[in-house]
Amino acid sequence: MLAIDVSLSMRVRDVKPTRMVAAQEAARAFLQEVPRNIQVGIVTFAGSTQVAQQATLDRPSLIEAIDRIQMQMGTAIGSAIVLCLAELFPDHGLDLGEMTFGSSRRKTAGWDERERVRPKPFTPVAPGSYDSAAIILLSDGRRTTGVDTLQAAKMAADRGVRVHVVGLGTPDGHLAEGDGMAIYLQLDEPTLREVARMTGGEYHHAGTAEDLRSVYQTLGSRLQTQTRNTELTGLLADAEDVLKGLELPYRVVQMCTGDLSFSAMAKFDLELWAPGCAEWLEVSSCSNFGDFQARRARIRFKEGKDKARFVHTLNGSGLALPRTLIGILETYQRADGRIVVQEGRFMLCAAHGASYTLDDGACAGGPCNGAGLERVARQLVAHGLSPRTPAAIMGVRGTEFIVQVAEPAKK
Repeated sequence: MLAIDVSLSMRVRDVKPTRMVAAQEAARAFLQEVPRNIQVGIVTFAGSTQVAQQATLDRPSLIEAIDRIQMQMGTAIGSAIVLCLAELFPDHGLDLGEMTFGSSRRKTAGWDERERVRPKPFTPVAPGSYDSAAIILLSDGRRTTGVDTLQAAKMAADRGVRVHVVGLGTPDGHLAEGDGMAIYLQLDEPTLREVARMTGGEYHHAGTAEDLRSVYQTLGSRLQTQTRNTELTGLLADAEDVLKGLELPYRVVQMCTGDLSFSAMAKFDLELWAPGCAEWLEVSSCSNFGDFQARRARIRFKEGKDKARFVHTLNGSGLALPRTLIGILETYQRADGRIVVQEGRFMLCAAHGASYTLDDGACAGGPCNGAGLERVARQLVAHGLSPRTPAAIMGVRGTEFIVQVAEPAKK
């Protein structure tokens, strides 16, 4: 979550061209550094605090939210941290209005707010132990209203969320005039440093626009190294290896947010080119469900003395056999109707789905158990591969069935 100070003091020109413009440019640069598969949300704060853009992968929407920032009076740093936490933990029942105005607000709240679900029991965790999110807070002043800054920092620390703080402005302080109003510009650096220390984050002071861009780029690259999904890429590579071994044309498609299922947080599809219909056919899908399935199944893990956490689950469909065979047949078919694969006969193991030529002499998938030969034959026929086509099932040998494609042409 990006929390950006939009108080009137951000109009000052000690950071060129102004503090606000420099902050907007740095935020755009930050979005370029953060990996595309990391969701980013934006909270703006002055005297009031609001969610400018909920967490999303849609970078244009985030840039639009940055561009439409409007400055206001006041600085509510603590309220900004609380609102970020409310976005990250919607089931914790964090009510910024109640924390700001007291319990009397509940008496005049609407029925939908009065009857809201009770928050789940909350157990504090070690500061900085929550790896799924972080808050990057930029401010050029000190709190003048809203929730106490260190109280909000304690709430973030108890939830394991790091708050990385960027201080913009003059620590010694001075007065300036704007629209007939005096604006106190002193940067409360001791409090901001304490926020970072309490939550396990980092504090950076930026005195120029270049300093600010450098800080954001550094934070963006560090978030990148902490959030790589290496297991999912390994699962994808296993499916790719089969297509590479068959020398079939394919492409990898990373699905956008709108095409993801309800449970998935990331998904890659492998699509095989089918010359006969001139289309890309999906033959494999690899997804990261995050902790969605683990929460329902209550699957947790524990490292050392840390609190037990939910595992992340992956789904990989291997390769769809019928479509893969379609790709083989259509890719290697010649003008005279013959189908030549590696200049020889092609064998497919029913137990493993491993392919090799007759000269290899053994199944690439390992020892076979002879399972499913007849069922596989019926499945091929059900998908339109008649035994009388050029790619006919010629028979069974041991634990394999043989597909007679064509012999090399004799000169």
